[in-house]
Amino acid sequence: MRDLKSRTGVVLSVDKAIRLFNQGDAKAFEFIYRSYREFVHRICLRMLRDPVEAEDAAQDVFACVFCKINTFEANQRFHRGSTAWQRTSFLCASAGTNTGGFL
Repeated sequence: MRDLKSRTGVVLSVDKAIRLFNQGDAKAFEFIYRSYREFVHRICLRMLRDPVEAEDAAQDVFACVFCKINTFEANQRFHRGSTAWQRTSFLCASAGTNTGGFL
């Protein structure tokens, strides 16, 4: 489990942030975004091999997560096989196909 300190110094886990966001705490999504933005961007960059396309794809991933976070289990994270990982891979593959990229 990934535990990080929030701005108030309270230790917050991603699991708890997901629960808080689903309860209406919009700041909790910022915590989730900051926790995984570099990781998601690296996946997108590795797949797309274009920094601009990777940034766009990473933003699309977080937009999708934002819209569907209420369907996530509290223990789901960005790891191989998770819904979030699969969505990241799918969006990058779609971007690669649509732009004449690697697929």
